[in-house]
Amino acid sequence: MDSTSGFLNLICYEAINSIFVAKQIKPTDRFIVMLASEAFFMGVPAGKEQYLNICRLRAIETGKYLIKASNDGISALIDDKGNVVRRCSSIAYQLIVSDVPGNSRYTFFSRCGDLIGECAILIMLILVLLALFRRLIQPRFANVARR
Repeated sequence: MDSTSGFLNLICYEAINSIFVAKQIKPTDRFIVMLASEAFFMGVPAGKEQYLNICRLRAIETGKYLIKASNDGISALIDDKGNVVRRCSSIAYQLIVSDVPGNSRYTFFSRCGDLIGECAILIMLILVLLALFRRLIQPRFANVARR
């Protein structure tokens, strides 16, 4: 790596918050490294799989490879499309060795965060307010028209 490239380091729960990740990622970040302890799942495999799927979403949103290292869960290499390239569980000590093709792609989500979701909420609020306004105003005008 040259001096203008790097990676985003996430620790455990930081990967859950997509807005946090969008604010932290930089155009110079070539990939994401996530360190996690999944001991809080207390051996529940569904929780560990869900956590892996959340990491897959972060890889898709940012368009970056994500390396997930866990001491008590699923460690994995996830490509920029969200596909799990390699994985291993905490059942046995294993090592994942792989090339990580970093990229400088900067996705819409990385630039704008959850702008689409925020716009959808704003539009929904406007529609609700218009519906309420219409209900309040319409009966008054209906009475005026009858006279």
